[in-house]
Amino acid sequence: MNKNVYDSRLQNANRIVRTAMLVCGFLAIGNVVLCGVVWKTLGTQREVLLIPDIKGPISFDGGGRYNEEYLSQMATWFAQLTLTYHPSSYDYQVNELLKYADPSVYGSLKAQLLADKETLDRRKYSSVFYPDGVEVQNGVVGIRGRLQTFVGSKQIDDRPAAWRVRFTRLSTGRIAVRELKETDYDNPLGIVAAASR
Repeated sequence: MNKNVYDSRLQNANRIVRTAMLVCGFLAIGNVVLCGVVWKTLGTQREVLLIPDIKGPISFDGGGRYNEEYLSQMATWFAQLTLTYHPSSYDYQVNELLKYADPSVYGSLKAQLLADKETLDRRKYSSVFYPDGVEVQNGVVGIRGRLQTFVGSKQIDDRPAAWRVRFTRLSTGRIAVRELKETDYDNPLGIVAAASR
């Protein structure tokens, strides 16, 4: 074999090896950077939900905390579902609400709603709730509004009302109602003021 041909092939092989090593080096650096990015974003996953009837995107972080906008809109929806009814729609609305009940309070919430249904059936009440303010603090939502009660087409009550809604996040990622309770209009979240010294 000619020495020039041999040297040419050797240089060509060396050039291919150097190029392959350079590419491998870039790939290794890229993998290290990607591992760092994955490690840094671990636990900060953010899911965005778009739900009909909800205004704007909803998100929660990797710790399972929903944003305040989502909580306020869901609490308003649950309050409307519970407080705006007609005798003919009440059963449907109760079943819809119970789909979102926290399993730990499902029985007591169902009993409360069925007791309300007995009163509703006996007196033929219907009701409309007009929310006019929402407060969110630490995952608890307070809703203020006007509650009007009717018998037939005659209005028998019109009063300010406030409701507190507490949520839990189930292991499936779904939100569940833990508490839906009427509270003081001036303090819908039920926050106890710190004693002055």
